Amino acid sequence: DWICYLHVKDSVMKDGQVEYRMMGYGDVPVFDTLKILHEGGYDGYISLEWVKRWCPDLQEPGIVFAHYATYMRYLLNQLDER
Repeated sequence: DWICYLHVKDSVMKDGQVEYRMMGYGDVPVFDTLKILHEGGYDGYISLEWVKRWCPDLQEPGIVFAHYATYMRYLLNQLDER
């Protein structure tokens, strides 16, 4: 009843620094988190923050957002099949 919006990022630690990655290419347990929320009845929005302004070495948004939509659809379908 309390969570109505989920904000996700994926990343790895490299030399003690966070490096953001496209969803599914990092170390963040995104599927496990979604599973816990799904089992708790969460059915709200899931957004991706990808701000090249503050991290100019990030991949281009057009590539990342298309990948995000496809990858999240895949994960959510996996949850529905369980």
